Amino acid sequence: MLQRLPYISPRLAILFDSLVTAIAVGASLFFENPSTEMAVSVVLIAFIASALVSYATQYQSTMRLREDTRETILDMVLEQLTRKYSEEIAACELRANIMTIKRKPSKRIPPWRRSLSFRAMEGDYSDAELEQEYNSGIGCSGKTIERNSPTYYDSERRQDPDRTLSSTQREVTNHVNSILSVPIYPDNDPSKAPIGVLSLDSEENINTTSFHEEPAHRLAMKYAGVVGNVLS
Repeated sequence: MLQRLPYISPRLAILFDSLVTAIAVGASLFFENPSTEMAVSVVLIAFIASALVSYATQYQSTMRLREDTRETILDMVLEQLTRKYSEEIAACELRANIMTIKRKPSKRIPPWRRSLSFRAMEGDYSDAELEQEYNSGIGCSGKTIERNSPTYYDSERRQDPDRTLSSTQREVTNHVNSILSVPIYPDNDPSKAPIGVLSLDSEENINTTSFHEEPAHRLAMKYAGVVGNVLS
């Protein structure tokens, strides 16, 4: 609903409001008797138009405030996760990100595919990294969606490059040596289909980050649950 509603700035809304008010006043002055049916109709239509513009502006402002608040909470969750992980699991250099699912048209059956794109992040991600999207089954995050379970990556255990990734994706993530991705469920309900992925990654190897160990998975899933509640 919000995406299909064009944004109207407060300044433009005031202009529209003034315009319809002027039309109403002008119409009243134009007719010899403002109480005639046509004059009353013009005034009524102008009033309704003004009310709709005011409502749309207030609605959009509320939605934008809600979205800004949500983004702030997500940033706080990622910051706390990386700090907590370093304190309780492994003292290492970490980044964290949230990717959410969007469906894209496809020539396959069914005629859509699930694609993950970046929603929030903590740490130094390049623009090239943030531009990437990962389909279900592609990369660590895509495999998490496909398997519906935590997935980790260890560069030292992989003999050959991941051919599921594009050449650009391999290039921009070449410095990443270990990754842990866990599914995000709406309302933190694992019985529902995941709506995204929470990932931790590092330039350090998995023996240092401990992404393959159960305590790491439990902590990441705990914070993914918070994210699921925020996004629902």
